[in-house]
Amino acid sequence: MVPLVGLRLQGSAYHPNLMTFDLSGQGGVGWAHDSITSPGFSQVRNETQNLFTYLATVNFLSSKPYNGTFFASQDHTYNNYDFFNTVTADSTRYGGHVGWSTTSFNLNTDAGYRNLLSSGMNGTSEVSETYLNFNGQNQREHGSAILTYNYDNLANQLNYGPVQSSVSQSVGVSDSETFGSRNQITASTGASYGWADYADRHARTLNLNENITVRHRPNLESFMTLNYQHNQLEPATSDMFQGLAGIRHQLYDSLTSTLDLHGNKGSFAAENTSAQNDRYGVGLAEGYSKGLCSWAHLNLGGTAILDHQDHNSSGTGLLTIINESHVLKDISVVFLNNPRVFPATIIVTGPGGIPTYVNGTDYRIISHGEMTEIQRIPTSIDLLDGSTILVSYSSDSSYTSSFDSINGSVSVRIDFFSLVGVYGRYNAMDNNAPPEALAQTLSDWVGGVDVTWRWLRAGVEYEDYDSNFSQYCGTRIFQSLSFQLSDRSNLSFNFNQVFYKYPYGPDQTQYQCIGVFNTQISSWLNGNLESGYYRQDAMGTSQDLAAARAGLIFTHGKLTLKLGYQYNYQMIQMGQQERNRNFGYVQLKRDL
Repeated sequence: MVPLVGLRLQGSAYHPNLMTFDLSGQGGVGWAHDSITSPGFSQVRNETQNLFTYLATVNFLSSKPYNGTFFASQDHTYNNYDFFNTVTADSTRYGGHVGWSTTSFNLNTDAGYRNLLSSGMNGTSEVSETYLNFNGQNQREHGSAILTYNYDNLANQLNYGPVQSSVSQSVGVSDSETFGSRNQITASTGASYGWADYADRHARTLNLNENITVRHRPNLESFMTLNYQHNQLEPATSDMFQGLAGIRHQLYDSLTSTLDLHGNKGSFAAENTSAQNDRYGVGLAEGYSKGLCSWAHLNLGGTAILDHQDHNSSGTGLLTIINESHVLKDISVVFLNNPRVFPATIIVTGPGGIPTYVNGTDYRIISHGEMTEIQRIPTSIDLLDGSTILVSYSSDSSYTSSFDSINGSVSVRIDFFSLVGVYGRYNAMDNNAPPEALAQTLSDWVGGVDVTWRWLRAGVEYEDYDSNFSQYCGTRIFQSLSFQLSDRSNLSFNFNQVFYKYPYGPDQTQYQCIGVFNTQISSWLNGNLESGYYRQDAMGTSQDLAAARAGLIFTHGKLTLKLGYQYNYQMIQMGQQERNRNFGYVQLKRDL
């Protein structure tokens, strides 16, 4: 049994400078009604749950240079992973932090454990994690040195299936210094080594980097960047050395020019294949920003990059790419970098190899011509919108050839009366590669307009993407309305519509609308109403999500009462599966 009334107790032992503690608990009750229907199947579940949150925090010597904090918590409540994905969450957490600080040194260590069981309309996910992090910093007058260590042991289980275990460790060191007669030179050096074991694979990463910037005059500076990276995902290895040196000049307040020399040398090796890819060239970038008059402002930008590339491969195996980084956003198309990817070889993880994401649950793979798109599934519990992922895969994209390539871009934007903005971008890639080389050519046009006026912000953008690997046309529209109804109430609406059309595959569409109303009814009562709808069509399958929620918060002195209700709906066209969830809760807490 758990209490329906929450309590909070704060205090100290002997003296606040020695130890303070904060003990709190919040209880309540909730009820849920779930229904799942599909052809030949129907399931209904009703349940009443005790909701609770316990948290204990103890601080030692909080006013001293050496101090520590320890905590333990346990929850059984509802979590919103995004607006349309609500789950029942059971979590247990405990850990602590120890620190020591002086004028020159800062040493911090934190360690802990967490177990989180999430249960929703799309199944269950249980995550168990043990972690340890150390950060040490030496602060000097003109620089600093940092040493870090991270350990993470994570186990993830979906729908009570097999447990996926991942263990990652990393150690890093960096040093930065500013020197010179005018403190005009800044240099930073870094090195890190990480290793991870996941999905029966062993990964190793070594990264070395050097950055130097010299400010010759207020409007003139030069820079240099060197980077070496070694990746290993047994049995494949890759090595990449990159270098960049350039000069940046600000001729006028409105005009900045950058000229650089760059190059990289890469090698890849796996079973039955090896490849060597070298590239070097020159780049020029121009940026111009100017107020044309009191009611118009112009931004212009342009880049041109000329490269020579040498590609050599041997063997009959596949080219393996290790830890290719991407950011997944629901409104954007994300292609893997190489063409002719074999989908069965794709492994997707978070940074450092943790966690390992699941195809069909967290993300989906869509082929478009020679290219492969990776797309987040909106109902994923573990992979959230905007997450950074690392993708390893094999592709039939190795070849032997030498050629020259040019890559250029132009952008322009004009803002009128700080009200209307009109913009356009053009990206182009071309080369003189022979037909047998898998070298990309590209023509990408983007144009749009946006309006910002009082309570309204809206815009539309059109893109025409034409490559020898893939083509699509995309239209992205958004509207945002925000009303301050009174000094105590506000109302907002957000709409997004995204359309992608492909010449040889299923089109993709996405619609989303969310409305939120918040009001302070009185000094002791607050209320909120929220509702939204999301629809996505991809790979010939549609998915509809809807949610509505309402809540009241009553406060009187040290007493807080929360009442809430939420409805979630999902419809998946494939199999015609329909899911409904109704649930409500009441929570009560009193501070002592």
